[in-house]
Amino acid sequence: MCDPFCIDFGYGLSVLAFGAELKSSICLLNDGVIYLSKQGGGLTETDNYRQFLQTAKIFQAALGKVPDVVAYDLHPDYASSRYALSLGIKSFPVQHHHAHIAACMIENGITEPVIGIAADGTGYGTDGAIWGCEVFHGDLKSFHRAGHLRYFKLFGGDAASIETWRPAAGIMTEIFGTDFRLDGVDDETLDIAKSRLTKGTGLAKTSSLGRLFDGVSFLLGLCDKNTTEAQAAIALELSAAKIERAEPLDYKLTQADDGCIELDYKPMIVNLLEKKHKGINTDMIARQFHETIAVMLAECACMVSRNTGIKKIMLSGGCFLNKILRLRISELALANGLEVYTHKITSPGDGCVALGQAVICASNLMKG
Repeated sequence: MCDPFCIDFGYGLSVLAFGAELKSSICLLNDGVIYLSKQGGGLTETDNYRQFLQTAKIFQAALGKVPDVVAYDLHPDYASSRYALSLGIKSFPVQHHHAHIAACMIENGITEPVIGIAADGTGYGTDGAIWGCEVFHGDLKSFHRAGHLRYFKLFGGDAASIETWRPAAGIMTEIFGTDFRLDGVDDETLDIAKSRLTKGTGLAKTSSLGRLFDGVSFLLGLCDKNTTEAQAAIALELSAAKIERAEPLDYKLTQADDGCIELDYKPMIVNLLEKKHKGINTDMIARQFHETIAVMLAECACMVSRNTGIKKIMLSGGCFLNKILRLRISELALANGLEVYTHKITSPGDGCVALGQAVICASNLMKG
C-alpha cells in the first residue's frame, strides 16, 4: 500500500474505488485520507484477480464498516466494475479518462478547472466508443470533451491490441477505403478485414492513440505483434529517439460531427507513407510522427485554453510514459504560456484510475 495522503472534502465520507482492468489498483478515501494499493496486473489473469479480491477484502476490513459508496469504471465488461456492482452498495460510475485527469490533479494539489490531455490504449467513452486520445476541460466533478483523435474501426476484438496489422488496417480503410495493401498480410486475410471494416456492423470505433501507435509501428515495419505490453509503441519511440529533432508531418484539426475538435491523422498517414515509399530513413519518419502528434495535441489544448481561459494542463494515460511525446507537448504548451502538470505519486498508466475515481466520486457527493 502506498503511503496515505490527505485531501479536505469538507465532511466525512468513505469511498472505495476499484480502478480499471489492465493495471489494477484499489483506492480507499475515508474522512479525507486516501489509501492507495500498489499497482497489480491485468484482471483477466486468474492470479491477478485473486490478488485483487484479497486486496479488496483487506481494504474493506481496514475501513471497519460498509463504505458509503463504491466507485467503478464505466466499462461494462471490466472485472473490477462487475465486482464493485456485486457488492450491493451505493455505486458511482466514473469515465476512465476523467479518472486519469482527476488523479493527476489531486497529486498536484489542484482542484480548480483544468485542461486534461488523456492518451492511452483503451477507455470506455460516454458515446460507447473506445476512447484513447482525449482533450477535456473540467474539474473534479465533471468534464467536457473538447477534442479527440479521429475515429477509426478496429477489426478482431482483443486481437487488435496484439496484432498490429489490425489497427493499421482500420486506419488505412478510413483513409483509402479498400484500395490499399499491407506488407506481410496475405490477400485473403486482408480481404476479409476490408469487408468487415467497410461493410460489417458491430465493429468498435476508437480514438485510441495507443492503437494509432501500434498501426504506425506496423506500417513502418517496426513491430507486427505486441508479445509484451506496448512493444510496438516502444519500438516506435526507440526508433524516433535516434533523431534529435524533426519537422511535423502534414496534419489537420477540424470540427467533428460531435462538436469536438478532431485531430485528423489522415494527412499525416498519407505523408508518412509517401516518405516511406521514397526511402526516407525510418527513424526520421518515426520522429516526425511523434512531433506531429505532439503538435496536434498542444495546438488543440491551446485552442481550448483560448476558449475557456484555463491555463493549467494535466497529462495522463499510458502514452505519456513515452518521454518524447511527454516532453514535446510540455515544451509546446509552455511556449504558449500554459502550465503543464504530470503525475507525482502514481504512474500515468491505469494504476492511477482508482485514485481518480475516488476523488471524482467524493467531489460529486460533497454536501453544500
